[in-house]
Amino acid sequence: MSEISVTERFANSAIARSKQIEVATTFGKTPAWVYPATEPKLGSIIFVHGYRGTHEGVEPIVGALPQFDCYVPELPGFGHAEPMPVEHNLTNYSKWLGEFIKALKLSGDVTYFGHSFGTIVLGKFIVNTGDKTRLALLNPVSAWPMRGPRKIMTKVSLIWYRLAARVPAGIGRWMLGHPIVIWLVTNMLYKGKDPVLKDWIHRQHKAHFSKFANAKMAEESFDASNAENMSEYSKRIDQPVLLICADRDDITSIENQRRVAPTYKNATYVEMLGTGHLPHYEHVATVAQHVREFVKINL
Repeated sequence: MSEISVTERFANSAIARSKQIEVATTFGKTPAWVYPATEPKLGSIIFVHGYRGTHEGVEPIVGALPQFDCYVPELPGFGHAEPMPVEHNLTNYSKWLGEFIKALKLSGDVTYFGHSFGTIVLGKFIVNTGDKTRLALLNPVSAWPMRGPRKIMTKVSLIWYRLAARVPAGIGRWMLGHPIVIWLVTNMLYKGKDPVLKDWIHRQHKAHFSKFANAKMAEESFDASNAENMSEYSKRIDQPVLLICADRDDITSIENQRRVAPTYKNATYVEMLGTGHLPHYEHVATVAQHVREFVKINL
């Protein structure tokens, strides 16, 4: 029997308590996964995953938070979700999120959790609506990625997405899902040295990273992920915010995270040392503990 990482065990525990639902919005039907609490309940958490992510990518952290009812939608155009009938920009993603949240009709204590691209979708939603629900932001996009630690790679990616969106559909999908692209993603994002965990992450990327509707919406969403950032929203966010930032993240440098964190009115700032863009894979139990403590303090 092959060795299983701690992260995979958490993911499996989430899968064991999951059920799929479908939520209707004006932007299309949204598939979402619900993970009822299996321990004394502290509240509910709505997760917003990152760019080219799916609900599977959030399952390790869900598995490490059995004290919460967890709700994980797939962003329009990704995973099993159909694309929006309008441009996949931040404004439309934030409106979609508002409709999804409203449709859930949750009562009791609620937290919103975003990772990477999901943080700016949440940020846009918060500043546009004035929603005061507490936020947990994992590796928030706090500066323009085109000037981030991997700015050359980001610019190359932009060109690649432009090309993929302008060639025949089959070729575009092949370009964005090529095995070399997936290998690069794993090796860029994962900074640890655990071969078992790295193998699991790579298998996750191979299985789910290319689940997007088409190259055009992938290009639109990539543009959205580079259009705005949390430094443009932070001063307008009043509610308690948990910022979990990795010092080796390739999207936003730790220097920029430190610069932006004090501009929130009520932020708890945590640094994950020696960690890249995937703390919820590399140190899932630690991330979950920070979330639990943050919720308990701010009940």
